Amino acid sequence: MSMNKFEVTIIMVSFYSQSLMEKVIDFIDKEITIIVVENSNSTQCKEFLENKYSNVQVILSEKNLGNGAGINIGLRNITTKYAFYIDIDTEIHKDTIKNLIDATVKIDNFTILAPLVENYNYKEIDYHEDIKSNNSNQKRMQFVPGCAMFFNIEKIKQVGFFDENFFLFFEENDIYMRCHKNNHKIYLVTSAKIIHTGEKAVDKKFVENIELIRNWHLMWSKFYFYKKHFNTFVAYKNTLGHLISGMIKLLFFRFLSKKSYLKYKFRVSGLINSYLGKKSWKRPSVN
Repeated sequence: MSMNKFEVTIIMVSFYSQSLMEKVIDFIDKEITIIVVENSNSTQCKEFLENKYSNVQVILSEKNLGNGAGINIGLRNITTKYAFYIDIDTEIHKDTIKNLIDATVKIDNFTILAPLVENYNYKEIDYHEDIKSNNSNQKRMQFVPGCAMFFNIEKIKQVGFFDENFFLFFEENDIYMRCHKNNHKIYLVTSAKIIHTGEKAVDKKFVENIELIRNWHLMWSKFYFYKKHFNTFVAYKNTLGHLISGMIKLLFFRFLSKKSYLKYKFRVSGLINSYLGKKSWKRPSVN
């Protein structure tokens, strides 16, 4: 590996997503080390990327760990001061990483920085209450999209890495909540910009199954998050509506639409499993 002049390592998590990763890698300075955590355990993907790109290291996870746990593998295997996690369905500009690095000098005592996601609708509640005290290019935040997160490694170790009980969804909400509870600061760097394309990040033959799995984990993770950070009553208050709605839609779509029926079946199942305290066990089928 070449010398990393930026003191940052890029982390990406993949599940049969080789073609999408190439688009992102091609926009990154070849002197920056990139760690790809391959959740499919595909040796073919590892060999291809490492042979094509001298700055890419592919770590095979042995089993599908989910996004947060995949990021954790990357975080545990870097030696640089900073790490920049990006979803593989993002497009970064040539100066995105440089502008984030420049911001590390200007912002005192940060734990997470985030680039501006150009096609994301930031809401008033996303901003921290002291927003008026920040200059125009760095804004303290309550929430930033989880598709791109720039970590101060020393600080994030104090907060703790991602909760690996989450397989999909709410893992970034959880880490932000822990930051806020411990007065660790999150900033949006508006001069650093990316686009989150929202492309399907897996091989087309897995898309239908993955979409069902996403619905399962959306519900499982929502209840788990609210129970962890608030209490059981708040968790039920924020999810019982989904259960009732899901049950009604199950009956409605039973003979009308198999696709919609399965969607709500998976949602209801995920929620009930979370209510029962079961782990987030559901995984994609790739057979």
